[in-house]
Amino acid sequence: MHKYFQQKGSIMGIFDNFGSDLIDGLFGTENVKDYTHASKLFRSDGFANAPTTKFSFHVFFTLNVPSSSTDKGLVGALVMTAQLPAFDLGTEEYIQYNRKRVVHNKLTYRPVQLKLHDDSSDTVRSMWHNYYQYYFADTNYEYNSQNSNSMAYTKRDIYDTSRFENTWGKTTQSNSGPIKEAFFKDIKIYGFSRGNYVLYTLVNPMISSWTHDTYDYTQANGTMTHTMEVKYEAVKYGRGKIGPEVLGFMDQARYDLTKSSLSQPGSSASIFGQGGILDTFEDLSADNLVGSALSIGRQIKSFKDSNASVKEILTSDVLNQAKKQLPGVLNNLKKQAGSVFPKGKQEQNSTDLKVSTQAKPHPYYVR
Repeated sequence: MHKYFQQKGSIMGIFDNFGSDLIDGLFGTENVKDYTHASKLFRSDGFANAPTTKFSFHVFFTLNVPSSSTDKGLVGALVMTAQLPAFDLGTEEYIQYNRKRVVHNKLTYRPVQLKLHDDSSDTVRSMWHNYYQYYFADTNYEYNSQNSNSMAYTKRDIYDTSRFENTWGKTTQSNSGPIKEAFFKDIKIYGFSRGNYVLYTLVNPMISSWTHDTYDYTQANGTMTHTMEVKYEAVKYGRGKIGPEVLGFMDQARYDLTKSSLSQPGSSASIFGQGGILDTFEDLSADNLVGSALSIGRQIKSFKDSNASVKEILTSDVLNQAKKQLPGVLNNLKKQAGSVFPKGKQEQNSTDLKVSTQAKPHPYYVR
């Protein structure tokens, strides 16, 4: 058989199977589908075992100093990164009747680092200033003032008998009594996922280092940050549903509490798309009767509000899915056939296969 008919036959065979291969690409086959083990592990039970994201978190600073002017709820909202606690467990090895025994002999809490925005309202820097003044007297005096205390920074009082009037360094005396309470009672770090939270509470934290940022003309798009390192005495764990118990969160002054309807089942006049009929069926399969009833109600309203018929919506959904899947299906067909589709007229050369729309016998067969 002439190579023309061999190549033509292989191409026609590709188009004969195109419809079935397109359907297989859209709805899956034994060879074209998702990874079953990953789907069962991560998608089951409403993505219960799916990994949590790093950007969904909240921090709250609990103060022991009610007179502080720091807005503790706002400070937590301005945290950029929050390192979670880490532990070093000391061990020692003993010999018990020639058998090795490993026991714990020490627990060390590693410092935690938090980075905060250098906000324009000076909220974060004010918190640090309050902390600085609370523990150390070095900044408690006026500067460049007519007040006699303003001389404390420049006065040379090595041999002055009144030098003890000015207090320097760490202060242990509280304004309300002989015992100075810790500035922070705790720092709570919440991680969010699927409407739930996990909680890490740093008990009796103390700032071990504070670093302001660096001004730099070369960083036109850079923003200023503050970095604090915290040491603590213990860690408490917690978990629950996101709600009022998440301190400093869901404050209407800073958070939008209106739920978006775009991602809710039944919110879209669609079959396969997000918020479409298939999402509504997932609520039913999960025995979520209340959620499924609301989803069905939203679905009816969505289709009612839409001017398109169900047939038009189904056709649109199928075409959209086809557009997404078509490139992959064509590439798969190309690899299986081992041939190249004809190029455009401007790219053809003498060696390209030319198929005419009118069937003509090959000159070789003309007698």
